[in-house]
Amino acid sequence: ERFPADVRSVLEPADRASAGVVRLLTGTEWKEAEGWGRTFEDAEDLFFLHRWSWGASLAKAFAYTGDDRYAARFVELLERWAAANPPEAGRPAWESYSVTERIVHWLFSRELLKEAPAFRARGGALLERLLPEHARFLEEHLETGTSHNHLINNARALFQAGLLCPDLPRSAEWVALGWR
Repeated sequence: ERFPADVRSVLEPADRASAGVVRLLTGTEWKEAEGWGRTFEDAEDLFFLHRWSWGASLAKAFAYTGDDRYAARFVELLERWAAANPPEAGRPAWESYSVTERIVHWLFSRELLKEAPAFRARGGALLERLLPEHARFLEEHLETGTSHNHLINNARALFQAGLLCPDLPRSAEWVALGWR
């Protein structure tokens, strides 16, 4: 095993996520049984939960180990998240920067999970529905109000979605918008 400390640093959060526990930015833990709408003392914890970087740890764990249980858990959590969080402006899950980060994490995860049987069975098709939904939402809710890195990251997410998903409707427009 190469880089065992690095692998452990991925497997530990992936194992926690597999058990339905996500350690958030402030160290607070979210437990799946609490639901996706739980409130937190620090709003950044709520945003972190909905940005899905913790989901990428499940994808990395699959890539390191080949253990399809990580992919299956990613898909299961993705299905539950999607059912609990339909697109709706004003909801914390649909804050523009969270949508941005979710697109990027899901694209990264999709690449790592594409050979996983559990992901091929259900997850790929679900992301094929969720990614354009997210990109369309982001197009309509770009963070243009002030000059900051959020708009740059909005553009990055649209560019990546269009570039990495060329078969999706509007992919060329997302590339162009992201580049512009």
